[in-house]
Amino acid sequence: MLPQNRFGYLDGIRGLAIAAVICVHWGYQYTPLGGGGYLGVDVFFVLSGFVITMVLWRSRDTGALPSRWWSFIVRRVRRLYPALVGLAVLGPLLWAVTPGTPLPLSTVVERAALVLAQVTWVSEMDGVVMDPFRQTWSLGVEWLFYLIWPIVLMAAKDRGIRAGGLAWAAAVAALALYLGSALLLDTRVFYFLPPARFGQILVGAALALWFVERPPHVRPRPLGLAVLLVSMAAFAVYVVVGPDPFGNGPRTVGVPLATTVAVLLIHHGYATADGPLHRLLGSGPVTGLGRISYSLYLWHWLPLFLLDKDELGLPLPVVGLMGLTLVVVMTTLSYRFLELPFMRSRSDALAPTRRATGSETSSVT
Repeated sequence: MLPQNRFGYLDGIRGLAIAAVICVHWGYQYTPLGGGGYLGVDVFFVLSGFVITMVLWRSRDTGALPSRWWSFIVRRVRRLYPALVGLAVLGPLLWAVTPGTPLPLSTVVERAALVLAQVTWVSEMDGVVMDPFRQTWSLGVEWLFYLIWPIVLMAAKDRGIRAGGLAWAAAVAALALYLGSALLLDTRVFYFLPPARFGQILVGAALALWFVERPPHVRPRPLGLAVLLVSMAAFAVYVVVGPDPFGNGPRTVGVPLATTVAVLLIHHGYATADGPLHRLLGSGPVTGLGRISYSLYLWHWLPLFLLDKDELGLPLPVVGLMGLTLVVVMTTLSYRFLELPFMRSRSDALAPTRRATGSETSSVT
């Protein structure tokens, strides 16, 4: 049973983001298309900052700041780690029983331990490709942000700092982190090192704070639909024909483009109550893809290494169908047994408008 009180439009954005990631990890392996799909990760970063900040600021948790911070971390562990542990445990087991895998089992076990420690981004930054778990680098960067930002946010709120003022500070910090990283770091370090990614998460945080500064029931002024459609078209083109992620493309075009599109999509969802984009992103297939996006993100990469067409001696379409079946099975099991039991209702914490006296919650998904 799905958790209640979800804002399906945000799940729709997640659906678009995971579709882009699959383009680069699946399509780009066998075709010249889909190379820019790594922008889906950038969208996830912005959306994560938005959701976490919105829920934390609207929380009515009481108590000392360390206690509230620890409560938040415990909720994050409870929400994210069951599925992550599932990957780190079942991944090596599947590796052990599959013939012809390209890496020693001991290497896979060691990397699984790094997954649980949330530090695969460190190895990737140093040029060590963390297959078959390299997709987890972004989770480690996000986790590091979770350890820092809630303290800053809660402390600011405790001191009576207005959300609007903090939104400007977050936006300035985001710009500084991006520019500093883009100008001072080489391309691979820029891609994996946290500062630029923290900047993207802070952009989402600034947008959330800007929204909560507004009076209840007052929607932000909508932007022109043409601007949004042009931005989405540019995003789609970049996903399909984008350059290598470790060139200059991501820091000069990709990161700004994905961040802008994510902001525009979120803003549109909160500025308008209905319309074609709401119907698209709120549709069952797109929101369903968004709801399983975490488990799908964890499990979509491993089958490429478990199923080698040369080792199996089968036609490529057959191997592809086997891989897709394995992804569907593992994603379904992960979502059903390692995600759903640990999801909690957000109440109206992410609602586009809130009741002026409505209850708020500290739970996050």
